[in-house]
Amino acid sequence: MTARGHVPDDGWPSVSPATDRLNAVGSEPAVVNRRQFLRAVALTGLSTAALPAADHGPEPGDATGPRTGTGAPGTTPTPTPSPTPTEPAATPTTGWDPRGHVSVPGATETVLTSDGGTAFVATGDGFAAVDLSDPTSPEVLARETAISPPGAGAVMADVFDVKYDDDRLLVAGPANYHPDAFRGVALFDVSDPADPALLGAYRTTFPVHNCYLDGELAYLTGNDGETNPVVVVDVPDATEVGRWSVVDRDERWRDVHLSLRTLHDVYVQDGYAYLAYWDAGTWILDVSDPADPAYVTDIRERSVEDLLRLDGLRAARESSEPPGNDHYVAPDPAGNLLAVGKESWNSNFGKEGTTPGPDDPGGPSGVALYDVSGPADP
Repeated sequence: MTARGHVPDDGWPSVSPATDRLNAVGSEPAVVNRRQFLRAVALTGLSTAALPAADHGPEPGDATGPRTGTGAPGTTPTPTPSPTPTEPAATPTTGWDPRGHVSVPGATETVLTSDGGTAFVATGDGFAAVDLSDPTSPEVLARETAISPPGAGAVMADVFDVKYDDDRLLVAGPANYHPDAFRGVALFDVSDPADPALLGAYRTTFPVHNCYLDGELAYLTGNDGETNPVVVVDVPDATEVGRWSVVDRDERWRDVHLSLRTLHDVYVQDGYAYLAYWDAGTWILDVSDPADPAYVTDIRERSVEDLLRLDGLRAARESSEPPGNDHYVAPDPAGNLLAVGKESWNSNFGKEGTTPGPDDPGGPSGVALYDVSGPADP
């Protein structure tokens, strides 16, 4: 899997997968907030189809081992690319050229401090802290690699995600199945970004692809190959607080192919957790009591009945192509607008030939925006 180059949760620097560079983007010193951009998209009618799709292959199933056509750990299939019936066209813009850059090898994700002065970058083998006080000349302040919590007997690997909150940084991994790595999360004090200090860690029985840090609590994508729950952990106390999965809502989800109900990401704000459950859609939970997450609503393009009909090669193809593929979710600061980023490809895996038929769903899905001012009725 290549570097993802995601837009960070709290701002708009970008990571260049090709060059492993952290780019400070924009023609003005002010950091552009991702949520403000999404709201601007909604207000101006800018086509989200013009937004670039991520450049890596399918991920559902990676959490329990490389995916085969039946979802069991084994060899990873290589989807056969085919022409997309309708290719979205990117529109050139001005004022978005990098103002500066710095080499950060292995960069996969970037988050910012609230003032935009420091970036923390997941680097696969750990993380880096980058000083952005001068956007034209970013400087790497620290690199933390070979992270091995006391008593772990292993180091963290495939660190694809980090989250920042109030001078603390949550580091998660491995993103996908890794037989030798420490599985779980580590919490660092980054009040001095040049000298991160390990505060604690929590070992899991599953890989952690993505996470969210909310105060003392970490919310983890718990793709265990069974129910794929969101798992809530008190990292300083090294205890699990609670968990929830779509199976808790409806037992029939247990029989849906794993690649169609992977929990890819989680976002927490103001007592609500937003879960990106791939083809199973986006789910909103009330986590005002983290020990007892409660269902609020879900946003889905397919019913559980529809997904139950998919298995084998068909499930593998459907996990890559639209509809569905809910990959990342984030609300605006007021909690009224929800953006759902969908990661999809035009895959002919298991098919003969490469020419799409009239019913071919195509590839990139873009970003969908929902009014969630009434969370129970988006």
